[in-house]
Amino acid sequence: MKKVLAGLLGMIMLMTVVSFTACSDEKVKDLVEGDYSEEATDEQIVALRADINSGMVGDKSASDWYYSVDYSEKIDVDMKTSVQVQGESASFTTKLKSNMDYLFTFTNGEYKEDAVGSGEMYYNVSNLGSQMLIDTSCYNDNDYFYLDGKINVNDQSVSGKYKLSMNYIFSQGAGVGQTIDPDDLFGSIVEVETLLELLDDGSTKVFVDTSDETVDKYKFSVTDTTNLQAGFEDSLGSTDVVVDLSYLNIFLVVDKETGFMVNLGTQMKLSLNFSLYESGLAMDNKLSMTSEVFMQYTSEKAELPDDLSSYNNFYLT
Repeated sequence: MKKVLAGLLGMIMLMTVVSFTACSDEKVKDLVEGDYSEEATDEQIVALRADINSGMVGDKSASDWYYSVDYSEKIDVDMKTSVQVQGESASFTTKLKSNMDYLFTFTNGEYKEDAVGSGEMYYNVSNLGSQMLIDTSCYNDNDYFYLDGKINVNDQSVSGKYKLSMNYIFSQGAGVGQTIDPDDLFGSIVEVETLLELLDDGSTKVFVDTSDETVDKYKFSVTDTTNLQAGFEDSLGSTDVVVDLSYLNIFLVVDKETGFMVNLGTQMKLSLNFSLYESGLAMDNKLSMTSEVFMQYTSEKAELPDDLSSYNNFYLT
């Protein structure tokens, strides 16, 4: 069970690495709004591939290069679990809700892109009568994720300043859907190469709106769940995963003149049925999940407070 819960944390951290407050309706509307009735032509797909292969984030070889995104997400997970062990059975429900608004800024470091971020985070998970609630300001650098606010665990409330190692966070979230590399936060968060995989694997239809004078808007609509199911089976360690996908849409907005990525967003609703067997313990799980994750380019730069070295270590248990 710990692996599954850790995997759920991985889902959150994958799309959220560091921040939260609900994704505003206006921001979602600005990104998604468009006429996606026309499927992209072969010529438009070729042009899209060229833009994606260019990186879509400007000239990274320039000494003053930086790329900033306003990052917003809203995730809700509800999982019902039935357990059987030595002839006894029990059931329980796990609920997870997270909302985040965050500003990521990436700059050229000595060996890789440096990642700095600041924002707000709300994270609430309950399971087997236990509850953790985090409602706090948060920050990150390459090595740590910092919390400045209130943390409630069951009936105990603590306000303070804490830090979690990035490596620790991602090792705990090494289960479901976890693909973030703590040594490559830029590549994990601004992961446009995934769009090429969707174009190649035959699971996705691409629709386009070219009516705007300055940007082209693309909608990737996943219609085949074969690869999605295989990914969940691999990460969960289960061979009987059943995926019921209501929708999985990825929106990409590209500057017509420069090929620069202006917006990237995902909306998803799905349910999973899967079983796990460990040391005589059989668990049947029914999971439902909805998520909205959006990134919008901004010229702003994230700033960190001066007292991060005084933050105390904190571990999720």
